[in-house]
Amino acid sequence: MIQKLTNEYLNFEKQELLEPFVEKLLALDNFAGSFSCLTWLSQNEFLYLSRGIESALGHPLENFERYGLVRFQHLIPDNQIQRIYSGLDKQLAEMEKSDESIFSNMIFSMDGAMLDVNKKVRKVLFQASIMDVRYTEIPSYLMIGTWTVTEGRADIEVAEHSKALQRKLRDIKQLYIQAKPNHFKVLKIQKQISAREKEVACLIAEGLSTKAISDRLNISFNTVETHRKNLLAKLEAKNSAELIYKVGKYMNIN
Repeated sequence: MIQKLTNEYLNFEKQELLEPFVEKLLALDNFAGSFSCLTWLSQNEFLYLSRGIESALGHPLENFERYGLVRFQHLIPDNQIQRIYSGLDKQLAEMEKSDESIFSNMIFSMDGAMLDVNKKVRKVLFQASIMDVRYTEIPSYLMIGTWTVTEGRADIEVAEHSKALQRKLRDIKQLYIQAKPNHFKVLKIQKQISAREKEVACLIAEGLSTKAISDRLNISFNTVETHRKNLLAKLEAKNSAELIYKVGKYMNIN
């Protein structure tokens, strides 16, 4: 199987949780007709793709060793790709609107189709949980996804299968969050800071005074001071020196 489930790739702070995390992820293959993956959506690379894809669709796992996500995307019929990605983007936008954001237990779910090894279109149910995010200019999401072949299965069986998988996905995500407490503290702080506060924080990190920031952003002196006070509170900083330190630590500003 394609597997990059070491701390080199996952960066667990609590390394004792790495083994139970991997065990839970591998256990997803116990669901008949399903396979799973763990991937950063912006990267042409799987951290993990289960061998269940062989029994579900007949594709040898080794086919994905070299080409990764690009090869995988070729299994999605052309008329399905735009619908699937549009649906995923819409659900990601809804998640980002939530106060919980990345901490949300939301499961993305949609019906779709994939090509088996004989290029026959097979109906599948796609379910996924967003595990992590990198807030760059374009956010990048770590996704754990499952695909279940639904063709020829009773609706009640698919529904029960779906609910069981959703419980497993939520369990895996909570374990992942527990394993990276400081990382998720940073994400929570980044989410709380507004775009204007981030602008002010960048200028504070450059060493600009309140007056200089006011001139640079064309806002009043008092407005800058309000943003500074909000940043002090959100970053739990006692003074300006600690604020500058925490801006660099929590907001990737040098």
